Amino acid sequence: MPEQELILSSSSDSDTSVSHPREENTRHAYKNQAPLNLPALYFDGRKDKTLKIVKKGTKRYKQVVIEEHVSVIKEPESIYVGYVTPLQGTAKAIEISINALLSAKNISTVDLLAIGCDGAVTNTGKFNGVIRLFERRLQRPLQWIICMLHLNELPLRHLFD
Repeated sequence: MPEQELILSSSSDSDTSVSHPREENTRHAYKNQAPLNLPALYFDGRKDKTLKIVKKGTKRYKQVVIEEHVSVIKEPESIYVGYVTPLQGTAKAIEISINALLSAKNISTVDLLAIGCDGAVTNTGKFNGVIRLFERRLQRPLQWIICMLHLNELPLRHLFD
């Protein structure tokens, strides 16, 4: 399997932004556009209030809606892949959204060995959880990595709220 060569992007003469000489540019670009391997994938979702502009007739109004946002991280390097906003909060919608994100970013799941998340039933359901749906899509089992810190969160939440 060919190794990916990591290149730090640098500012060119045509770049109009001014940066301090001691600052390091943290943006990375991959030299090859070949699919990146993905040994482990971690995801976590939360419901956020999002401001949307809704059109009613000829007028536009601002409206606050609650949306599910799922962040995706590639391990073992802890590289942020991106986030998705599934149409619904169901396991199927989350799995489809994450898979679409990986396809859009040209990240292959051929080498995927493990998948991690919190212990919510939507993620870990025995028959229709997100992880199980990924296993069905890949047609092979994956190592499940479930965050044990989230396990204590739900029973103890009422003590702190």
